Amino acid sequence: MKFVAIERVVAEVLRRHGMERFDPYKFTPALIDDLVVSCVHGEDDAPNAEPDSRVVGSGFWKKLFGKR
Repeated sequence: MKFVAIERVVAEVLRRHGMERFDPYKFTPALIDDLVVSCVHGEDDAPNAEPDSRVVGSGFWKKLFGKR
């Protein structure tokens, strides 16, 4: 799994398809394909990222990861 700064990727894809803002109801199959391919092939924006202990240690995430 990798982290891709989705805001940047979406903005680039929308620009390529002539859209000024995010409107999923106007997405064409070609735009959707472009978005998926761009995310998959995009550069990993956080290759050495670690989970934020403030988030992992709280409520839902604490239960999810088994830290009780």
